[in-house]
Amino acid sequence: MDKDKRMAKALFKKKFKHTRESVIALNQVQYLSFNKKAILLQISIGAIMILLGVFTTINIVVNVLLIVFGCALALGWREIPKMNAEKTLDYFKGNLPETSFTFFEDSFTTKSDEFEKTTPYSDIIRIVNDTKYDYLFISKESAFILLKNKEIDEEKKFRSFIYEKTQLNWIEIKAFGLFSIPNLIKEKKNTKN
Repeated sequence: MDKDKRMAKALFKKKFKHTRESVIALNQVQYLSFNKKAILLQISIGAIMILLGVFTTINIVVNVLLIVFGCALALGWREIPKMNAEKTLDYFKGNLPETSFTFFEDSFTTKSDEFEKTTPYSDIIRIVNDTKYDYLFISKESAFILLKNKEIDEEKKFRSFIYEKTQLNWIEIKAFGLFSIPNLIKEKKNTKN
């Protein structure tokens, strides 16, 4: 870190220790945020297989197989981020990192035992939150995850600050309404390429 950055005033400081739950949540939010076309295709193919199994009279065995595989396909998309999370957990072998975040006027730094990085706010392409975490995406495959502040006023200040720096609206991830037109429009408008 250069001398100017050390002298700059830290506006927010946060620490985050990954857990199994946070790794799974990060993978699920990433998948839900950037893979809607794949999810929709998988659900559609599964639904078609189920309908073929229910409404055709090919052969009872074939019909049952169509229904079973259709259900597995239509519901199986939820397992993909869990499998990705398991790969991450295996990679770290239980030694999940703790990261310190320091937010300055023009950028933020992330620091762990293994690295230190400064990221300008202009690198953030999408900001997302769920009930427990805030996510700062710097690509479709990479995000910083932060535990929401339990102090509601502090969380509001932090979210307002990130909005001001990125000019992106926070996108709330909910299972219901995932493919709603208003939600898709909001995501399109609030993602940098």
